[in-house]
Amino acid sequence: MGLIKGEVKLEQYDIKWQADFLAEKAELEKLFGDVALEIEHIGSTSVRGLSAKPIIDIAVAVNSLRDFAAVRPKFEELKQYSIKDDGNNPGEILIRKHGENPEEVTHFIHIMEKDGPKYQDSILFRDTLRDNTRLRLEYEDLKRELAKKFPHDRKSYTESKDYFIKSILREAKGKKSPRNKADTYRTLGIFIGIMLAEALFLFVVIPTVIAHLTDAEGFKFRAIEMPETMMANVVFLAPFFIVPFFGSIFLMQASIKSRMMWTFWIALAIFFSTPILVFLT
Repeated sequence: MGLIKGEVKLEQYDIKWQADFLAEKAELEKLFGDVALEIEHIGSTSVRGLSAKPIIDIAVAVNSLRDFAAVRPKFEELKQYSIKDDGNNPGEILIRKHGENPEEVTHFIHIMEKDGPKYQDSILFRDTLRDNTRLRLEYEDLKRELAKKFPHDRKSYTESKDYFIKSILREAKGKKSPRNKADTYRTLGIFIGIMLAEALFLFVVIPTVIAHLTDAEGFKFRAIEMPETMMANVVFLAPFFIVPFFGSIFLMQASIKSRMMWTFWIALAIFFSTPILVFLT
């Protein structure tokens, strides 16, 4: 367990994390006594199957943050704990637990008011990921991407997850997810590109299909009447098939990520129509 401050490194889910939480929970119950109303395992290590930084996040629910004053001296006497008083996390008091190396953090203990939004959102986000495999996998992909981008910048790593977390919370609460302009522009860009490819494809296919159905000599491609150039036809048509077919897959992925489901259905239509048109050709 543990990471040096600022380091970002993900590990595969480990069933041992649950045991680590239970062991620390027992210690915290002794320290907090009746001040703690609930002690919950939160964060990625609390979600079975989700890769995470090997640091246990624990939420301690209290009636009021002022109640912590009664137990604060206990934590100040223990060298393995340090209280973070920088004011950057309004609505909570953060305690770090360290390993043998004082620069190595093994646990984050978040003290929050039980009826406050931070505690409620922490539990809701955890439970949503536990219950929704698709969101869990999407979150894992995002975490891995950000871990590669910010291996020694935990602040940027955490801030870059903020949009995803807020989006999931709003969705779980039945509210409309906030728009991500980058995702929207990416989806529209892919959409326009695929439409152009599909237009070119139809420009080639429709005259050919008409020629076969009506025997209209003027519409036929010269290569159609020459069996020895069949391979030339295949090579010529291949890009018009590949671009819309595979492009529609990327469009569907992008539309799901940016919640633009109308483009998903258009992409699905392209996905199925492309091979049919190729067959008709």
